[in-house]
Amino acid sequence: MPSRPPILVALALAIVRAAAWLVPRGDRELFRREWTAEIVHGQRNSAQSESPTEAQMSLVRRSFGALPDAAWIRRQFTRDSELLHDIRHGLRLYRRAPAMFALIVGVLAVGIGASTAVFHAVDTLLLQPMPYADADRVAFVWQRSPDGHKGDVAPADFVDLQQRVRAFTTLAAAEPYGRDYLDGGEPEVLTGARVTEGFFDSLRAEPVLGRLFNAEDYRTRRNVVIISEGLWQRRLARAPDIVGRTIRLDEGTFEVVGVLPKTFEPRVLWQKQDIWTTKAVIEQYELQSRGSGYWNVVGKLAPGVTLEQATQELDAVSAQIGVEHPKTNARLRAFAMPLRTHLANGAERPLALLAIGAGLILLLAIGSAATLQMTQLSGRLQEFMVRAALGAHRQRLVRQVLAEAMTMVAVAVGVGVLLSAGLMKMIQAVGPDTLALPTDSGVTVRLVLFASLLGGVTVLLSGLAPLFVMLPARSSSRLSGTLSSRGSASHAYGRSALVVAQIALAAVLLVSAGLLARSFMKVLAIDPGIATRNLIAAQVFAYDRNETAAKRTAFFAETIERIKALPGVDAVGAASTVPFLQADIDILSPITIVGAEPPATGEVQRVYLASATPDYFGAAGIALRRGRGFTAADVMGAEIVAVVNEAAALKFWRGEDPIGRSIEITDYGRKKIARVVGVIAELRYGGLEGKSRPEVFLPHAQSPSAAMTYVVRAAVDPAAMLPAIKKAVWSVDPLQTFYETGAVTDMVRHSLRTRIFALRLVLALAGIGFVIALAGAHGAVLWALRRRTAEFGVRMALGARGADIRRHMLSFAGRLAITGIALGLIAAGVLSGLLRGLLFDIAPWDPMTFAGIAAGLLIAVFAACALPAIRAGRIDPVAALK
Repeated sequence: MPSRPPILVALALAIVRAAAWLVPRGDRELFRREWTAEIVHGQRNSAQSESPTEAQMSLVRRSFGALPDAAWIRRQFTRDSELLHDIRHGLRLYRRAPAMFALIVGVLAVGIGASTAVFHAVDTLLLQPMPYADADRVAFVWQRSPDGHKGDVAPADFVDLQQRVRAFTTLAAAEPYGRDYLDGGEPEVLTGARVTEGFFDSLRAEPVLGRLFNAEDYRTRRNVVIISEGLWQRRLARAPDIVGRTIRLDEGTFEVVGVLPKTFEPRVLWQKQDIWTTKAVIEQYELQSRGSGYWNVVGKLAPGVTLEQATQELDAVSAQIGVEHPKTNARLRAFAMPLRTHLANGAERPLALLAIGAGLILLLAIGSAATLQMTQLSGRLQEFMVRAALGAHRQRLVRQVLAEAMTMVAVAVGVGVLLSAGLMKMIQAVGPDTLALPTDSGVTVRLVLFASLLGGVTVLLSGLAPLFVMLPARSSSRLSGTLSSRGSASHAYGRSALVVAQIALAAVLLVSAGLLARSFMKVLAIDPGIATRNLIAAQVFAYDRNETAAKRTAFFAETIERIKALPGVDAVGAASTVPFLQADIDILSPITIVGAEPPATGEVQRVYLASATPDYFGAAGIALRRGRGFTAADVMGAEIVAVVNEAAALKFWRGEDPIGRSIEITDYGRKKIARVVGVIAELRYGGLEGKSRPEVFLPHAQSPSAAMTYVVRAAVDPAAMLPAIKKAVWSVDPLQTFYETGAVTDMVRHSLRTRIFALRLVLALAGIGFVIALAGAHGAVLWALRRRTAEFGVRMALGARGADIRRHMLSFAGRLAITGIALGLIAAGVLSGLLRGLLFDIAPWDPMTFAGIAAGLLIAVFAACALPAIRAGRIDPVAALK
């Protein structure tokens, strides 16, 4: 075997191998052989030396010569050295003007960061793979009403679809069914669902622990439960032995058989679920229930069946059901929706708004950066002309400017990526619930790649735009040190075009913000029918320990008295349905006006039925239009009385006074005759924009509902009163849970969350665009002043007044502003249709908004350009000519 070389010789050879990596790949092997041969030859000569160590040290010193040799070869065959030289030259320039460098980087970072954040949202919701196996084969089934409204499926309709539709291998349903957690600590309502067999098979869920429901669970009807990972952590301390343990819920003890991961959020019943239980039996009354849909239906498409084919079959089966049940299903049609569309839950429109706004900001940022770079390059024309005269090619100058732009954009990309992570958290914090973005969003490889792609586009746009203006073909003609008239005009036109574009984009954003702001003000002006200030709502479902009507009446009477006794409470009442709560108890009942002719069409008239305690209308601030409200004398056994709202009075009595008239309604399956004793104002459910509906209220003592909401009028901060209200109820029943609680003003704000989100977003984008546009207009006028100082000096020397110069400068600014505003209004008119779904009682082309934005932006541009214009009018002709 050959002996190993001495250590110092091995070190010299290692240095040669390292230096070889600097050589282009095609010449690397030849370079390594030549230098290795030289080291080996030197080693042989050192064997005859009297001092081998000294000779070997000489070889090490000689091996370091491979590094400059490799660098020289690299320089001869590549352009890397020139690029690095250009970058170093740019960095030296930026060190001399750090404020300009920071300004350009900051503007670009905002544009890149905003666009990257929006891409992350789109990527998360619409592009990345879903955490469900065979997700492209999963579809949700809904029913569409004649007005196009998408609704849940009624139980009996689900049974018919399940039995008749063959496009799905499995078709399962989820029924909303929350339960009370009573296993220690404060009782809590757990959002939940009961699911029919095959539900988890359709979604192919994979539990973190345990298993899913099986056929045996449904057959034996065991009390088994699957919990979410969030509940496992929040209430059960992530107990590793949770599978097989029992937990106490309102209907007894349930065995935990599985834990579902956080990623399992199929948005069933429009909320996150804490628990899942089995729906083993469909009751007889559910087999006849078609008037109200409240089940979510999910299915797995059969092999070879497309979504379109499934929808066609669903439509055909729906039409057949409509023939069989014309009163409830004549105009209902079922259709299938892809899983991804269901999970997006209408986020496409907010995302489109985000994308358009971020794109406009990016364009504004690129335009502003190009303008700033143009200003910077205008001071370097002499440098470029000298370099051109000394033989520098035009391509060499272009590469110099692009290298400098690339340096700035690279820094902006890094800052923008970090900024995008913060923007994502802000969007998640203020965004509506429908924009279900992950809370643990961070910087990912996809995010960096997208930001780098934007950076490349930004380099081309912000770097090349000034070059087309600043570097005409005959650069060498500038050696005199002055701008030629042609070059000067090109520079002015290029800069003016950028300013016009900035004003136009700002006008688009401002018009969008104006339309949303006006819509928001119109929504806020709507009378909700209740006085929301200092009003607290606390919803309870008191079925479990109040099985009889007498117990329910006594429970609410006693708890209301205890709440009324609390310090700071002005009034308290309760009703089965209260505006702005998410769980709206909307019970429809047939109604017949006693003594009136039935409708000629034979249509069954329906009304929304609710029950209320005597003090509810007063505590909620609901106006009593005519008659009286309920009193303590309206109890079980007394004459049944009713209070109707104005919508019901108008619909069923057509302007006649309903006081004293009798109506027949169906309450809890029993027909009742009630006499109308009062008329109240209309109430709006589902938010301020919700339409009023005809309602009939019955006294709670005569219609003792267990699903009730306390309304408390407080003299102090509602948030401070809520714990005391809960304790008052717990003093009567320690196990009573609360479903939804809070100040009604907060509930109103929550109902407006989509509008508030869109308005905040567009206002922020419009503000940024407005500032950039004004800065661009100010800079354009200021640059024109510097470029034409000598000209203005000559004019004033020949008799022109300062007012003439000021008028001339403001006229220049006005032309830029009017052109930009006109183009922006045209673009806003084209794009405003995207806001149609967010507008209320206002047209997308509202002339008042367009005119107001145009006038305001024009005034703002004049104000921003006033200072340079004033300075132009004060030019000293002598100093200017010098």
